[in-house]
Amino acid sequence: MFSNYVYDTHRLMSDKNINLAFSGHFTPELITSMLAMTKSSVSKSATLKKVYNIIIECLENLTKHGAPSEEQKKEFPSIFIFGNDDDHFYVSTGNTISEEEVEPLKAKLEKVNSLDKQGLRAWYNDVIMNGEGVSEKGGAGLGIIDVAMKSGNKLEFEFKPLRPGFKFYVLKVKVGIQKKK
Repeated sequence: MFSNYVYDTHRLMSDKNINLAFSGHFTPELITSMLAMTKSSVSKSATLKKVYNIIIECLENLTKHGAPSEEQKKEFPSIFIFGNDDDHFYVSTGNTISEEEVEPLKAKLEKVNSLDKQGLRAWYNDVIMNGEGVSEKGGAGLGIIDVAMKSGNKLEFEFKPLRPGFKFYVLKVKVGIQKKK
């Protein structure tokens, strides 16, 4: 049975052009290794810096905004997936969040998706200048705005029910591939 699972997973990753996937607890050392692996996948493209920065932000979000307890991390580990097709790179993450975090995060994601590039830049500058403040988790709320600006595309997101009090937050970022000249 396990060999079928491995084969099916390999086939799925190949069919969906997934270059890297990891599910579990994210440590600084693991993140450094994952960045090195993804960098080699993107190096053929002029999009390297943009995608690399998005990956860093997404991985940072997994470590800062994941499940509130070790028990939850074991039960619902975080996931990172990186892939591409001929026209886009895709960065997808998933992690457990408390139900209280869903509405504020959803509102922020919807606002990000409603703004054009100039609107995102203005909001980003407003947060820096007027300071929405640093949260107890160490963020000032700039990450999602920055990811949206760099990707140039709408962010895809979902909140899947897990068990009382918790949701699984899935984020997908799409970045157009700029071919080197």
